[in-house]
Amino acid sequence: MGVDPWDACFDVLLDGEMRVPILGATIAEKDMCDIIRHPTASIEADRRTVAPHGPTSTLGIDPNFYGAFTRFLKRYVREQAMLSLEEAIKKLSGLSAQRLGFRDRGLLREEMWADITVFDLSRLADQATFEKPAQYSIGIEYVFVNGQKVLEHGQPTGSRPGKFLAKSL
Repeated sequence: MGVDPWDACFDVLLDGEMRVPILGATIAEKDMCDIIRHPTASIEADRRTVAPHGPTSTLGIDPNFYGAFTRFLKRYVREQAMLSLEEAIKKLSGLSAQRLGFRDRGLLREEMWADITVFDLSRLADQATFEKPAQYSIGIEYVFVNGQKVLEHGQPTGSRPGKFLAKSL
């Protein structure tokens, strides 16, 4: 394209025709911060959802299955104050849903699915490690999926109202 590689990356993103995934482990922290700050950058994770019990508990589990978003909020919002909480939530929810083509998710509005996480930012911390990856984050008080409570006071309720969502990217 004859331009700086980062400019080319953002031009492709802004064009809206393609998604450009960026892996955090393969990029310098300063560059990662510049990307995260960009208004069109959404934050997503490409990990499976697995429970620490049941049929999925024997799958290979990575700590990011449990701690990616908690770690993001703790590091870039609470510790570094690089983003406001509102900016971070937009990047994690509405902007990501929009990028993925889900028009009925990602925002709290009438006629939309209610996927809500209630947390205490001051206590938020991931516990997952490579030695013990199946560890829930602390500081998350409630989670609602499709309007139903699935986590209460940090403990699973047993409710499983989730739906499989597929989009071709």
